[in-house]
Amino acid sequence: MQAALAYDDARSRTTDRARRQEILLGLGRSLGAINETASACEVFRQLASDFADDMRPDVREALTRERTRLRC
Repeated sequence: MQAALAYDDARSRTTDRARRQEILLGLGRSLGAINETASACEVFRQLASDFADDMRPDVREALTRERTRLRC
């Protein structure tokens, strides 16, 4: 739970788009790890929407893997 809170805090503070992708991915993973699947899937939807045109390939691959794992 603490990791999810830390990621959420970092998300609200950063303006760097590249870093924000990593933070949202980490937040979703942390929420998934504590069985907050619906919240994790919502974060992943936000990530996909916010960065539809400029998502880094490594983040896109990890996002696809996490969404599949959580059945989002």
